[in-house]
Amino acid sequence: MSFPLSEKFTGLYATPELVGRKDVLKELEQVLNNPSPKPHVIFFSGRGGIGKTRLLKTALAMAEKYSNIRTAVDVIDFYNTLVHTPLGLTEAIFNVFPPPFDNLRTYQLAYDALTRARRDIDMVELRSIKEEVLRKFDNDMSELSPNKRMVIAFDTAELAVYGLPNWSNEIPFADSWNWLVDHLPRWKHVIIFVAGRDEASLAIEKMKLLRNINVDEIKIGPFNLEESLEYFDNVVRLAKEKNDYHLADRLENMPYEFKVGAHTYSLGRPILLSLLVDYLGFPGEGDIPNIIRYELPKQVTEEDYYRFENELFERLRQGEFGETLIALGRAPKGVNEEILSSLISKDRRPISLEEARKRLLDVQRLSIVKIHSSDQRLFLHDEMYALLHRQVYNSPYDSDAKNQVFDSIKKYYDFQRNLKTQEIKRLISSGLDATEGGWAKRLSESHVFYQNILKEQMYYFLRQDLDRGLRHYYRYSQEAILSSDVLMDMQLQAEVLYFLNTMQSNEYAKDTIGLVLQSLRLRSIARGWAFGEYEKSLEMAKSMLTEVAGEWQTDYPALLASLNIWMGYLYALRGQSKDDFLQAELYINKAFSCFPVQIRKDLESISSDKRENENLLQFDFWYSKAILALGYRVLGYVQRMRGFLSDAIRNYTLSSSLFRQIDLRSDFAMVYNDMGFAQAEHGNGHDGFALAESALNLRYELGYPLPIAFSLNTLASISVKAGEYLLAKDNAEKGLAIFRAYSRGIGLALITLAEATRRYAGVGTLLSVEERIDWLRRARDYAREAVNRFEDGEILRRVEALIELGCACRDWIWWWKEYPRAGDNIDQLAKESEWALGEAALLAKESGLIYKHLDAKIDLVALSLNRLDLINDPQGRENLNLLILEAEDSFPGEDEMKRQPQLWTLKGKLFVIKGNLGFQILKYQRRDNPKGILLEIAETLEEIAINYAWGLENSSRFATDYQGIRQAKDHIFDNLRHLNTDEIRVICRKVLEIFPQQSSFRTFLINRALWVE
Repeated sequence: MSFPLSEKFTGLYATPELVGRKDVLKELEQVLNNPSPKPHVIFFSGRGGIGKTRLLKTALAMAEKYSNIRTAVDVIDFYNTLVHTPLGLTEAIFNVFPPPFDNLRTYQLAYDALTRARRDIDMVELRSIKEEVLRKFDNDMSELSPNKRMVIAFDTAELAVYGLPNWSNEIPFADSWNWLVDHLPRWKHVIIFVAGRDEASLAIEKMKLLRNINVDEIKIGPFNLEESLEYFDNVVRLAKEKNDYHLADRLENMPYEFKVGAHTYSLGRPILLSLLVDYLGFPGEGDIPNIIRYELPKQVTEEDYYRFENELFERLRQGEFGETLIALGRAPKGVNEEILSSLISKDRRPISLEEARKRLLDVQRLSIVKIHSSDQRLFLHDEMYALLHRQVYNSPYDSDAKNQVFDSIKKYYDFQRNLKTQEIKRLISSGLDATEGGWAKRLSESHVFYQNILKEQMYYFLRQDLDRGLRHYYRYSQEAILSSDVLMDMQLQAEVLYFLNTMQSNEYAKDTIGLVLQSLRLRSIARGWAFGEYEKSLEMAKSMLTEVAGEWQTDYPALLASLNIWMGYLYALRGQSKDDFLQAELYINKAFSCFPVQIRKDLESISSDKRENENLLQFDFWYSKAILALGYRVLGYVQRMRGFLSDAIRNYTLSSSLFRQIDLRSDFAMVYNDMGFAQAEHGNGHDGFALAESALNLRYELGYPLPIAFSLNTLASISVKAGEYLLAKDNAEKGLAIFRAYSRGIGLALITLAEATRRYAGVGTLLSVEERIDWLRRARDYAREAVNRFEDGEILRRVEALIELGCACRDWIWWWKEYPRAGDNIDQLAKESEWALGEAALLAKESGLIYKHLDAKIDLVALSLNRLDLINDPQGRENLNLLILEAEDSFPGEDEMKRQPQLWTLKGKLFVIKGNLGFQILKYQRRDNPKGILLEIAETLEEIAINYAWGLENSSRFATDYQGIRQAKDHIFDNLRHLNTDEIRVICRKVLEIFPQQSSFRTFLINRALWVE
């Protein structure tokens, strides 16, 4: 049988026939002939290099001969961390069975949907179908019939065991292994061959506890002498077939005593016998014959074994060949010509790509070399990595070379990462819609490649420097969570657990390892946050807090702080009531109190390289800084949502200082983005734009498309506040294209687009009324979709969407009133606007969102004014006055106005609306009295002056120049410039009466050439 293996041995001397193992083969025959419907697990256990993988492949070849068995064409290796998740495991099983997929027919449909979701980067669909995919796989496996039996093979099972000595009495396993154990008893007519070292016995013991399954363990030992001799004979036949007569002659002419000696010193281990064959394939003689010619000891000691191994290796390491082999061993994730070129130098320069390519071709003949079929990178048998560590890498003299190699590998990955981020930036900057020309597919492919770079880079960081590696794990996992990339987060977790499982005992890192492993319990909450499952995650967090509070406060205060912060975050995002925001602040402040006062002071003031104890890893201190910074960031977010902009900016500043110290760029970018928005809302538009633009550039460097979309939307929102509506529309549309591809953030971009298009309809030059109505229609449609998307959560966003919907319909009514035309259902528009604004006001009030509540109330006043018909609707004036009184009564006291200074803009807006009402009254009065200043007209003009003056005065208490005040001034100017000199004089005299010294309105009148003494 030929196997299209995902990783294949390339060495000439991996013999096609299995050597020996006659008893094992008989047991396999019995298992394959057993008609029992129970699932059957056969575990091959033994040390590395003993031939377990070869037995797995032989077992598959035997099963293929049975007509009623569907046999996997490849071995699934737990060395690949992708299969450490349930989804990754089921995909791997599906992919090792070629068509037809009748055994897994219902799973195939779900798998195809999963593939489409990944191709289109549809994160919401991925979330929704994930459990469905696993359920359908489980159902298919439980419904197998005797005529549709399945045989699967798993290798390197010890890597599914995450237990660390002296850390916990409970042995954790890979998520996929736990899933397999939970579901295997339901399956029928399934045979699973598993191979692993002795450490994998823990995983098999867990299976032995299950009912309704058969589990057999077969201990695989070394070759006996007869099997070793058989191996040499097989190699001779194969060498002749490959025309390697030099090697065939050497083996055929090898004295019997030499073969016996080789068997004895190798301890019958196939990997050592294979190395010996490779050794003999080189020209010349080494010292092996001399070692073997000595009288054989009665028992080979460990010293004898390593002497034999050392001599084999010394021969292999000679010259360019050995140089290449050692370089391969330094990069376990695989080597291509670019990597090899950077790892080997000649005359202090990297070798050329052409030479690297030739060297890789030369070394492929070794039996210990394998190839990844996906990208053709070369790597080694796992036992060879252990040998290289013993012979080379563990030597103190290798430290300089180790550092140089790590620097070269890091540069390679940094270069690849930069290339991919630039590609992602070009795709996003192209502005293509997600539905055009496979844009989402190209973005997805670039993103997946980028993810692989990060995972492999973290692998090398962990092995070079545990402290730096753990920091990179936290960085990359944060980037994944903040990008809603939960699958990436799970793969990173599997990678770090795999590393910790294989790490040598290290006492000084014990506390740090405990911190890292305990922190993994928080990942489910973080993933729930990423998926927007706020209610479910909040309940999970509450339960966890009850369980761990006491232990974590003593042993891991930073973890307890992190748990409290996530709870605060979840409360804020749920935002169902005012109490949710209060609870959010409460839990975040609890998080700060988890740190003892002096430690918190040190965290805030000491540089990130401070260590109280040189025997402790720096990661503990670094992680505490990261959590403290996260607390300040989330507190700033909560305060910004509540409208406390000064407080928010202060906490964002504290957060950014800490994130800068520890170089946590994903969170740092989020601080810049959110602080930029807060600054713009606070009236500092230029500073806000600079911060948001900096966040965008940083997120381009980080390479995750979704955060880039959030930055584009933030820049669009700031541009709206600056009155640059077309620029805002362009950035919001780019962001929306990404959001739609990821099915996240869509409602946010729609709100921004609705506001940008609505405001442009009012100020765009040279637009006809029909064009303005068309822009408003688009704004209304954007807002409608946004309202629907926030129907079940994120109250603040729903309020914002409702306000935009109400305002779009309100402005449409204004333009229709000025330029009536057929086809517009004004009554329907008015009803929709009134409903949306009323609903927004109510929701905002219930949630304690004072600014949004007042904004909606005042927009209702503006709607009523737009609908007002003084001639035909006398009741309308009375209703309008009632709405104005309600809005005025809704303003808080002076202290709250100081904490939320943007409220002054709303107070100013209400006065300006009252001034606009005065102008409508003035027009009505002039209809009957076109000339002269009658008493009632003078009184109306004075009311207009009072309201406009207080409108600009109140608005200026927030800021003297921002979009709202600029538009108000333009509208006031448009009204006042039509007045005659006598009317303007009344206005000016009243202004002087109210503000004898100076006022914003007087300055405005002078600047617009309207002031009359």
